[in-house]
Amino acid sequence: GMGLSAVRSAHANFDTWMCMRDWAPEEQLACGLGIHEIGCFYFEDVSNTWHYKGSNVDLKMVRDEWIEAGFEKERSTVRALSKLFPLTWPDDGVACPAGTYKGSPDASGATTCTGCPSGATSPGGSTAASACICAAGFTPSSGAGGDCTPCPAGSYKGVVGEAAC
Repeated sequence: GMGLSAVRSAHANFDTWMCMRDWAPEEQLACGLGIHEIGCFYFEDVSNTWHYKGSNVDLKMVRDEWIEAGFEKERSTVRALSKLFPLTWPDDGVACPAGTYKGSPDASGATTCTGCPSGATSPGGSTAASACICAAGFTPSSGAGGDCTPCPAGSYKGVVGEAAC
């Protein structure tokens, strides 16, 4: 998840909020969320129940800069781990995580998840480098190689894709 926060409710109880992304794709779609979109829930201690309250885009529970910092930490960790210790599975239908893609199987039938370039991400289950696209806050660089560069100061891009800042 993206973090927890306690807020006082009108009933003088403290409710716990949780905002998270990329849990179960079918559940995310049912909530009206796409890949990498953050959904926010609260846990009401009186009823002992989690309640979906909507998209972080609407609720603004998690700040944009926290989201981008979390995505970059996740991407850099996946990139570093995939270079030091290739994430390898037999080609048994196990998908690579978001921010990586699965190449062709080697002679043993195993495949390796390779991290997307800096500033780029991909949906979970990607099978080619072409699935890596610029993350929110990044725009395609002018050079070759598909790298993405951070948006210049004073500009922002709030969506994943090849749009300009």
